[in-house]
Amino acid sequence: MFRRASITRRDPLPALRCPNCRRMMFKNFYSYQYLVIVDRCRDCAMIWFDRDDLDMLQIMVEISSVGT
Repeated sequence: MFRRASITRRDPLPALRCPNCRRMMFKNFYSYQYLVIVDRCRDCAMIWFDRDDLDMLQIMVEISSVGT
């Protein structure tokens, strides 16, 4: 059986406040295809990336599109 590590185990940093509305954000993966942990604000519907995460996501998307 395959088990994925929980988000809190992969990213133990505490939840942050949204820079836009100052409400608490939650952590989840960008998508099931791209397992980059992002901070999402439910109120603003914004996604916030940590340092280098956006670059990593771009590389993952480019690599996956090469085969198509």
